[in-house]
Amino acid sequence: MGKYLIASDRVWFVHEKEEGCVSWEAFASADFMKEAPASVLLTEIEFKKNGPVVNGDVQKSMGPAVLFPANMTVQEEILKNGIRQCAGVRSERLHEVLGVFPRGSVRTCVPYALSIRAFLIANGLFEEKAIRVVVEAAGEMVFLTIFDGMEVIAVRSLSGLSVVEVSDEVSRSLKRSDVVLDERTNFIVNNKEIAEMLVTEDVCTGAQAIVTETTRMAFGALDRTTFKMNFLLPDEIARQKRKEWRRRSVVVWAVAAFVVVLALLYVIGGAHIKKEALMKEQRALVEMGEAERSLKEKSANVFRAVLRERPVLEYEKIFQALSINTPRGWRLEAVDIREQGSLKTVIAVTFSGTQDGAFVCEGMFRVCHVRSFFVSGKLWSVVNAEVYQWGEK
Repeated sequence: MGKYLIASDRVWFVHEKEEGCVSWEAFASADFMKEAPASVLLTEIEFKKNGPVVNGDVQKSMGPAVLFPANMTVQEEILKNGIRQCAGVRSERLHEVLGVFPRGSVRTCVPYALSIRAFLIANGLFEEKAIRVVVEAAGEMVFLTIFDGMEVIAVRSLSGLSVVEVSDEVSRSLKRSDVVLDERTNFIVNNKEIAEMLVTEDVCTGAQAIVTETTRMAFGALDRTTFKMNFLLPDEIARQKRKEWRRRSVVVWAVAAFVVVLALLYVIGGAHIKKEALMKEQRALVEMGEAERSLKEKSANVFRAVLRERPVLEYEKIFQALSINTPRGWRLEAVDIREQGSLKTVIAVTFSGTQDGAFVCEGMFRVCHVRSFFVSGKLWSVVNAEVYQWGEK
């Protein structure tokens, strides 16, 4: 990015790999390469106040164009105290300056004084209600800027003066500006000899003088500051607005496309997960069915093997006898026939039913237990009974 400070017939520039100072004629020629994007600082700017408060009296604000001749391009900014600070530059000069740059390469074109103010704010040298006098030496040129808080009081370009003459011009400028210096006033200077001369000539005290080693103070905060004033040609402003609109449109469409892609991925992923879950459930049901069939088959095989190994009992006759003798209103739930020792076979029987049909066969069993409980508001009973069969009987 190229940075350019234009002061009448001289131009100071800072490129990526070089910096220096050239005459306006050399800079304006086609042979001088300008880097893009370009930030331009103009010193040939006139400042005027246009606010509701002037010298303590309320004054109606006027349009910025009323304060300047018709041949000037005007910008304004509203300060915190309600004052409208207006800046004007000759339209012919503005077109001349911007015309030497390739079309569309100038990003900002701002007053030199506002860039100095941004430098003071960025470096903690600014105070809202205090006078700041900035003296920037640039070769044979000296730039003098006086601030009263945010307000620009005076901007001067001094050329070919000695250190003593610079000190005298600073003193005269302060008197013409009618500012009152106090203990909060600071003089920020990037040249030690000028600072010492200001103290020697009693323009300021040693405590008020601040020497900075920054060579080009105006370029110091140019990259990280957004300026309310920007002297660009109308077609360039329109071009930058279209470019910004296109950039924002691309961002909006990109975000919208990203959201759509996420939604599609969510839907597709959800459907895939649901399908996988359904397939897993189906596989589990199939496996459970197979396991159950296998278990039944194995149980039947074990039962057949046990029957082959045990003494033959008339199980069918025993079961039929129990079914026939089951009391009315009761149901035969289970029959468990097992052996205890070599001579005794135990037949365990379980009945269930309601109290409506009394269990009247208790006498035929050696052991008989009756348990009652409610199911859905109805009393049910369960009878667990055992009968012994001895030997061959």
